[in-house]
Amino acid sequence: PGDFTVSVDWSRVPRGEDVSGSILIAEGKASYKVEVPVFNPPALRPRDVEGRFVESGGMVSILAGHYSRKTDRPGAAWRVIPGLGRTGDSVAAFPTTAPSVDPARVASDAPVLEYDITLFHAGAAVIRTNLIPTQPLRYGAGLRFAVAVDNEAPRLVTISEGVGDGVGSSRAWQENVLDNTTTAATRQTFASAGAHTLKIYMVDPGVLLEKIVIDAGGLRPSYLGPPETFVAKKG
Repeated sequence: PGDFTVSVDWSRVPRGEDVSGSILIAEGKASYKVEVPVFNPPALRPRDVEGRFVESGGMVSILAGHYSRKTDRPGAAWRVIPGLGRTGDSVAAFPTTAPSVDPARVASDAPVLEYDITLFHAGAAVIRTNLIPTQPLRYGAGLRFAVAVDNEAPRLVTISEGVGDGVGSSRAWQENVLDNTTTAATRQTFASAGAHTLKIYMVDPGVLLEKIVIDAGGLRPSYLGPPETFVAKKG
C-alpha cells in the first residue's frame, strides 16, 4: 500500500452540479474503480471564490479564528486564543470585565467578526455555532451574542442559560463539559445564491467561539464537525 495524489484539469471538466467521473486503479490482475462525484457549477470559477468560505456538499464550515475582518470597539475587542478548542483556536471578547452591549445597539456598538462566504443555492439554512462551554459572568443569566447576514439586523442568541444556578448540578452543563462544546443554532433564509457576509457580534463577555457551520441541508452527523471549506488565494 502507498499514497498517491490525484489532480484535476478543471478546464476539461464538464460544467454542472452533478458531474461524475471514475478512477481505475490496477495492480497486477486486480483492478479497482473509484467513483468521483464532481461539483463544477457553471456560474462561478475557482478564481471567483478565492479567499472565501465556500459551500461544499450543502454546507459551509468556518473555524472562528479565520475571520475575514474584525471591528473592535472602545473598551472591547475579539481576540484569538491559540490552541483553545477541539479543532483549532477559539475567539473571545476581551476584557472579561467589559460591560455587556445593549441588544438594541449591537449593530453600532458591539465588536464584530465578519466572514466572507459563497453559497451556490438560495433558501433556508441553519447557522450552527460551536462554543467552548463557559459559565455566564452574569449570575442567573445566559451568555449572549448576536448573528447577522449582510445588512440584516443582528439576532440575539443565548447559550448556557441556567447553568450558573449551582455549578455542576445542571445536566446540560455536565454534557457540554463532557463534549467540550456548546452548540447554538439559528435559522436563516438566504434570498440569493452568491456572495454574503456572516457577522458575529459580542453582546456579553465570556463567549468563546470555536466553529461556525452553515447547514443548507448537507450537514452529516460527526463529533468534530466538517473540515473547513475555505478557498485560499493563490500566490
